[in-house]
Amino acid sequence: MKHKMILWLLFAAQAIAAPWQFSADRLEYIPQENRARASGSVLFTREDLKLQAEEGDFLLTDESARLREVRGEAAGFFLKAGKVLATPSQTELYDSQLTGCSLSQPEYFLASRQVSITPERIFLKGNRLHLFNFPAIPLPSLSLPAGSKLPLPRPELGSSRTRGLWGGLVIPNFHDDNRHGSLTVLLSQRKGPILGQKVTYEKGAASLDFSLRWEGEFWGGTSFRSGPWQLVAERELWTGELDEALVKLPELSYSFQKNFRLFSVRQNFSLGNLREGAVADRRLRWQTHAAVQKELGNWLLKFTSFTSFARYTEDAQLAFSITGLLGSSWQLGEYSFAASVGGSYRKVSGASPFKHDRITGGSDFLFSSQLTKGPWQLSVDKLEDLREKAQWEIKLRKDGHCFYWQLGYAQRTGSVLFELGLR
Repeated sequence: MKHKMILWLLFAAQAIAAPWQFSADRLEYIPQENRARASGSVLFTREDLKLQAEEGDFLLTDESARLREVRGEAAGFFLKAGKVLATPSQTELYDSQLTGCSLSQPEYFLASRQVSITPERIFLKGNRLHLFNFPAIPLPSLSLPAGSKLPLPRPELGSSRTRGLWGGLVIPNFHDDNRHGSLTVLLSQRKGPILGQKVTYEKGAASLDFSLRWEGEFWGGTSFRSGPWQLVAERELWTGELDEALVKLPELSYSFQKNFRLFSVRQNFSLGNLREGAVADRRLRWQTHAAVQKELGNWLLKFTSFTSFARYTEDAQLAFSITGLLGSSWQLGEYSFAASVGGSYRKVSGASPFKHDRITGGSDFLFSSQLTKGPWQLSVDKLEDLREKAQWEIKLRKDGHCFYWQLGYAQRTGSVLFELGLR
């Protein structure tokens, strides 16, 4: 007994100096190999790991751990694994399941043959995505920065006047710590396959975005942002109602916002060469948004204003809009209800040669409401539209434990959209 106690004290002294801690129901120290064998409720913790295992070996010389039948947390994910090898520089998972869902039976997980976790990146090989009770979806080898969410494909379904019925997947992808994007693969009733790739590169306060999409023809472009400045060169659809292109080649803009105790002001200045269909012109534009709100007991009164002046080669447009809304919220048993009513008034002088930024004068009745019960949320809004009369939007959303889904309708574009995403 005395000999065993001396060995245990020697082993414990070395373990304290190691960068991790562990405990188990049974520990056996093997001095010839400077190794401990553990079994029964094995708990292994390190700064970035918290693992439980049926059994394991701990090698004090190279400060590594080999665990079997493992579950726990690593790199911000919940995991199961047949085998884990943890060293000071990286952690290897074999026959593993990774998820961001904390349920005992997660709504999704990524099954991988091998996962390598380093302080900078996570590498996943032999991947299959399991989503609810759908068949597993094979995925290629993946690499993502440490601290990222799992790159889960996001299904999207909808209908619009230009596409008809459409649906497919948006697949996030990570290239390195500063570069990420998404791949879009859709199939539409009227335009056939729609394929697109977006990439964003970030460095400090600057970012560079690039997009390319095939939707009957090529669309896309690039934009560079640094602080309040943005430079855009792109060819994109400006409406979901018609296949009309808006080309900016290029447009430079400067934006800033000031927040005060009761109100805020946001301004934007832009100068660019534009082409819409057969119309091409240069536009110099200044826009100001201001908002002020005041609590009146249980009610909230909010006013917003919008001023826009645009100068073209031969035309000019000056527009002013003011909107007022009065709203409150109520608790009705299991239901919570919030609503606001108000109106808007627009005054316009001159006109734009383009349709996409042509503002019409007039007045509108505006309405906004939200009904919530548990995970369900229904929103019905009549929103201001500067180009025409106010338009209705309806959204139904349900929040699950890990996912949300949302079904929406927009009157302006005549479109219906179904979204499924991580909360």
